[in-house]
Amino acid sequence: MWTFPESVQTGAKPQRNCPAVDNAGRTYFAIANKVFAFDNNQGDLQSVWIYETGGRILGSPVVGTDGNIRVHSEDGHLHIVGKDGKRVGTPANVGEPLGWATPLVDTRNTTWICGYHGGLSKVEVIGGAASSLYFRGKQRFDCTGLIHDGVFYVGAENACVYAIPLGESRGQNVWDHLNEEGRTGWFINSALALASGPTLVVASRDDRLYGFQLDGTKRWSVEVSGQMLGSPIVGADDSVYVGLSVNEGREKPRGALVRIDGVSHKVRWRYETDSPVESTPVLGEDGTVYFGDNDGFIHALNGDGKQVWTEQVADGVRSSGTILAGGRVVFGLENGQFVALKCESQSLRAGAWAKYLGNASQTGAPT
Repeated sequence: MWTFPESVQTGAKPQRNCPAVDNAGRTYFAIANKVFAFDNNQGDLQSVWIYETGGRILGSPVVGTDGNIRVHSEDGHLHIVGKDGKRVGTPANVGEPLGWATPLVDTRNTTWICGYHGGLSKVEVIGGAASSLYFRGKQRFDCTGLIHDGVFYVGAENACVYAIPLGESRGQNVWDHLNEEGRTGWFINSALALASGPTLVVASRDDRLYGFQLDGTKRWSVEVSGQMLGSPIVGADDSVYVGLSVNEGREKPRGALVRIDGVSHKVRWRYETDSPVESTPVLGEDGTVYFGDNDGFIHALNGDGKQVWTEQVADGVRSSGTILAGGRVVFGLENGQFVALKCESQSLRAGAWAKYLGNASQTGAPT
């Protein structure tokens, strides 16, 4: 239905982040060092404003309940932008961004940022932006976590998930990794997801999905026979969807999307693709799941894993997907563009962790 920008820009970098949508339906894209705001008219975009930072924006924009947009730029600052496109406060110096980590916003509109050299920073907006190191640690949280009931959960490069309560004067991890709480078999980069229970769903580089209770106890794990370079999403019935990259010594790697049953935690179905799936899928309100592959095909499947349609776009798809009002599914491409395709779904699946960061505003917290 449309691409943005309309043509490929010289020197454009691969588009790996995901646009955010606020409660009024306004959509925010991060491209290079700019944030673009568009009003959505039944799936077609109308430009509202552009905000420029001093460096490339790696992660996705997030929108707090205050309506302000947050982006972490390679200029080393967290930028907070109002609905009018004007800067809110002074950009907070939080250091270089991590490639896999996107800022999260809690219900009090405090922003939390995983540090490039380890630890967790806190940014509050009270007349101006100032950052402080809330949790000190050498482990890098190169992962997009989530916030639930005032606790920040995030994966680390030491194969463990950390649980850090946010209500104290100084953060501390409350899971005992030596007692196997929150421990996986290898490092964690993929964004976390949340199922009922509540249960944290964690994709580890040991090719296993894990489900952890909020006390760190492992509820289940399942081998998926492929590397998970995207992130899992969760349906209303606790089914987990995740893309795979499969290299079995062939000339060309292939891929798959798998659905893990929400009760048995076994693979319910597996949809094969001709190239790896590094894209994070998105689940529509009608049960259709959408995802891209590295050859540039976007696939739509029904709840039984049967193909509804597939469409080839201009370049490979490694980004997360989202759904806009008016029946548009949007993905970022390796050529730096975003592309929108007409789809059956009109909104995200309610009562689910239906996309990257859980909701359209991308706060990383349940709605």
